[in-house]
Amino acid sequence: MLALACAAALTLLPAAPAVEAQPMTPSTFVGTVTSPDGPVPAGLAVYAYVDGVLCSQAPGRTVRQDDGATRYGVLVTHVSQREGCGREGDEVRFVVGDRAAAETGTWRTGGAITLN
Repeated sequence: MLALACAAALTLLPAAPAVEAQPMTPSTFVGTVTSPDGPVPAGLAVYAYVDGVLCSQAPGRTVRQDDGATRYGVLVTHVSQREGCGREGDEVRFVVGDRAAAETGTWRTGGAITLN
């Protein structure tokens, strides 16, 4: 009888909560932006795409430096944060303002990736 009471009590306990993996941190791209048409202005939005999916967490921005160079920074979301976004080795394409960049990056975890 005691064994039945214990077994019944065990079946009434709530199930343990599922353990969920933490999302990966985004990949960070930084560098300079140039154009054959002349200086690139500050304040342009910078978007990142992986396989056609918009994966920038928020648009990055261009910033004009005192030395005359225009720089950018953008965070590119991991697939654990948004379906279809970056994972190790994925190609990342960029759009600055309304123009596609000729250069592409490679998504990876870790520190900032410099791509000029």
